Amino acid sequence: MTAQADPRVPYAERMKLMAKGGTALIWPFVDQLPGKGALELVLDNNALSDTAWLAEHQRELASRPLTINPWLALVEQWLSNPKFKDTPTQRIDGFLKPFEKLGVCFSDGYAQAQANRLQHNDAQLKYQLAITFGYVAILKKLMDGPKDTSALWDHLRKLSHADVPRMSACLLLGSAVLFFKERQSLCLEGDSATAMSYLSSFFAYQPAQKNEPNYISQAYLRNRGADLALWYALPLLNTTDVASVGDTVIVTKDKALYRFIFRLLPAVRGAGGAIRFSPAFNELSEADAWAWHERIGQLNFQFVPPVEDAKLRRLQNLFKFAKECCSQEVEKCELDAAWSGWIEPGFGKNFYT
Repeated sequence: MTAQADPRVPYAERMKLMAKGGTALIWPFVDQLPGKGALELVLDNNALSDTAWLAEHQRELASRPLTINPWLALVEQWLSNPKFKDTPTQRIDGFLKPFEKLGVCFSDGYAQAQANRLQHNDAQLKYQLAITFGYVAILKKLMDGPKDTSALWDHLRKLSHADVPRMSACLLLGSAVLFFKERQSLCLEGDSATAMSYLSSFFAYQPAQKNEPNYISQAYLRNRGADLALWYALPLLNTTDVASVGDTVIVTKDKALYRFIFRLLPAVRGAGGAIRFSPAFNELSEADAWAWHERIGQLNFQFVPPVEDAKLRRLQNLFKFAKECCSQEVEKCELDAAWSGWIEPGFGKNFYT
């Protein structure tokens, strides 16, 4: 396959896996070699709750200035954990103490400031997450669709041309779902598990671990949307008003993220610092790279920013598209409930900073 326009840093140079606990540190930008200076560590919920990963690498990281960015993990706690929501300042303090014992410094009043931001932006945060719910539902239906993927590719192409919010990241992930669905036995280089196994595990219902029923529900949409936020929300990571101090590093235990998504769908910094996602064809054989490239080329990624009146219409169309993918009435009702409970209260509200 011909060389891509952006330089490609091999994934082996962008990811470090902890010896214990299975936590990964990921440098998410495929066009950026990991540096030797300061780091901004963006945490998932597990990395916030268990600091063993930092203790393990304390000696290696001690000489590098660190900023801990727990914002996305705190948002997930806020939207999913009623006990956290009852006493957010105390809960955040509890999360920070183990980091402080390891030498990480937070500004005075940090916990209270983050709690205030969460409390004042409840509706806005629910809206921000819920705009992905339609895509999450569609991706799940692509995963569970028939082995013959021709109709599913037609469906994905139709979505890419529809009058809906154009989330290129989710369209790319949809193309990956179908591409590897056709190649169930394909393993990425250096990995003994099939690529598809990570996607299957990620999109599976988890009744025991996450109290999800065996159908698309608000809990399922919230949980998978929050898991994916660590990836698709890269352009929004500075919503906490904390300037990046150096290399952005994602810290997660989610195998689908560190074994598949960040490897094959990494971020690229474009002109002016704009962030986009670019398939890492260099991680595949030439034949597979060409095949996936051809499939992606059939999708529409062109996007015209909507006028204010069109934003709500496009979201409505996305939820309608998702409902049409669902055969169970209960799933359609769950999407309707997500619309009224997550989208409508926060639509058009400015984010409080």
